[in-house]
Amino acid sequence: MNNRQAALIAASSLAGEPQEIAARARLWTLWLNELDDAASEARMPVDFERFAFAVRESAALEHRHASPVALVLLHQGMPVVVLEDDETYQYEKGRWHSRGPLPREARS
Repeated sequence: MNNRQAALIAASSLAGEPQEIAARARLWTLWLNELDDAASEARMPVDFERFAFAVRESAALEHRHASPVALVLLHQGMPVVVLEDDETYQYEKGRWHSRGPLPREARS
Protein backbone atom coordinates (compact mmCIF):
# COMPACT_ATOMS: atom_id res chain seq x y z
CA MET A 1 0.00 0.00 0.00
CA ASN A 2 1.43 3.40 -0.90
CA ASN A 3 1.18 6.58 1.17
CA ARG A 4 -1.64 8.04 -0.90
CA GLN A 5 -3.77 4.92 -0.47
CA ALA A 6 -3.12 4.84 3.28
CA ALA A 7 -3.99 8.53 3.62
CA LEU A 8 -7.21 8.16 1.63
CA ILE A 9 -8.33 5.21 3.75
CA ALA A 10 -7.57 7.08 6.98
CA ALA A 11 -9.21 10.31 5.81
CA SER A 12 -12.36 8.62 4.57
CA SER A 13 -12.79 6.69 7.81
CA LEU A 14 -13.56 9.94 9.64
CA ALA A 15 -16.84 11.80 9.26
CA GLY A 16 -16.89 15.10 7.46
CA GLU A 17 -17.65 16.99 4.32
CA PRO A 18 -15.93 15.86 1.11
CA GLN A 19 -13.67 18.95 1.15
CA GLU A 20 -12.57 18.17 4.72
CA ILE A 21 -11.85 14.56 3.79
CA ALA A 22 -9.84 15.67 0.74
CA ALA A 23 -7.84 18.16 2.84
CA ARG A 24 -7.05 15.48 5.46
CA ALA A 25 -6.02 13.02 2.74
CA ARG A 26 -3.73 15.65 1.22
CA LEU A 27 -2.14 16.43 4.60
CA TRP A 28 -1.64 12.77 5.49
CA THR A 29 -0.24 11.88 2.07
CA LEU A 30 2.36 14.64 2.33
CA TRP A 31 3.09 13.76 5.98
CA LEU A 32 3.66 10.08 5.19
CA ASN A 33 5.97 11.14 2.36
CA GLU A 34 7.86 13.38 4.81
CA LEU A 35 8.25 10.49 7.27
CA ASP A 36 9.59 8.25 4.48
CA ASP A 37 12.01 10.96 3.29
CA ALA A 38 13.23 11.64 6.84
CA ALA A 39 13.85 7.94 7.46
CA SER A 40 15.74 7.47 4.19
CA GLU A 41 17.84 10.59 4.88
CA ALA A 42 18.46 9.60 8.54
CA ARG A 43 17.06 12.88 9.90
CA MET A 44 14.24 13.96 12.14
CA PRO A 45 10.99 14.79 10.33
CA VAL A 46 9.71 18.36 10.19
CA ASP A 47 7.62 19.34 13.23
CA PHE A 48 4.07 18.14 12.50
CA GLU A 49 2.32 21.34 13.64
CA ARG A 50 4.46 23.51 11.37
CA PHE A 51 4.10 20.95 8.60
CA ALA A 52 0.29 20.90 8.89
CA PHE A 53 0.21 24.71 8.99
CA ALA A 54 2.25 24.92 5.78
CA VAL A 55 0.03 22.38 4.01
CA ARG A 56 -3.18 24.17 5.06
CA GLU A 57 -1.87 27.62 4.18
CA SER A 58 -0.46 26.50 0.82
CA ALA A 59 -3.86 25.49 -0.59
CA ALA A 60 -4.32 28.92 -2.20
CA LEU A 61 -0.86 28.67 -3.80
CA GLU A 62 -1.75 25.29 -5.28
CA HIS A 63 -4.97 26.65 -6.69
CA ARG A 64 -3.42 29.84 -8.07
CA HIS A 65 -0.52 28.02 -9.76
CA ALA A 66 -2.44 24.84 -10.69
CA SER A 67 0.44 22.87 -9.23
CA PRO A 68 0.16 20.71 -6.09
CA VAL A 69 2.59 20.80 -3.18
CA ALA A 70 5.33 18.23 -3.70
CA LEU A 71 7.45 18.92 -0.63
CA VAL A 72 7.28 20.83 2.67
CA LEU A 73 10.50 22.01 4.31
CA LEU A 74 11.58 24.30 7.10
CA HIS A 75 14.19 26.94 6.30
CA GLN A 76 15.44 28.93 9.28
CA GLY A 77 12.35 27.76 11.15
CA MET A 78 9.92 29.06 8.52
CA PRO A 79 7.73 26.81 6.34
CA VAL A 80 8.76 26.42 2.71
CA VAL A 81 6.69 24.58 0.12
CA VAL A 82 7.91 23.26 -3.20
CA LEU A 83 5.22 22.91 -5.84
CA GLU A 84 5.38 20.15 -8.44
CA ASP A 85 6.49 22.76 -10.99
CA ASP A 86 9.63 23.26 -8.76
CA GLU A 87 8.63 26.78 -7.69
CA THR A 88 9.35 27.40 -4.00
CA TYR A 89 7.51 29.67 -1.56
CA GLN A 90 8.46 30.62 1.99
CA TYR A 91 5.86 31.73 4.55
CA GLU A 92 6.91 34.95 6.26
CA LYS A 93 5.02 37.80 7.89
CA GLY A 94 1.63 36.22 7.24
CA ARG A 95 1.98 35.44 3.55
CA TRP A 96 3.86 33.33 1.00
CA HIS A 97 6.89 34.83 -0.74
CA SER A 98 8.28 33.36 -3.96
CA ARG A 99 11.81 32.01 -3.68
CA GLY A 100 12.05 31.00 -7.34
CA PRO A 101 12.64 27.55 -8.75
CA LEU A 102 14.09 24.75 -6.67
CA PRO A 103 17.88 24.77 -7.20
CA ARG A 104 19.09 22.09 -9.61
CA GLU A 105 21.30 20.44 -6.95
CA ALA A 106 18.29 20.08 -4.62
CA ARG A 107 16.24 18.11 -7.14
CA SER A 108 16.11 14.36 -6.60
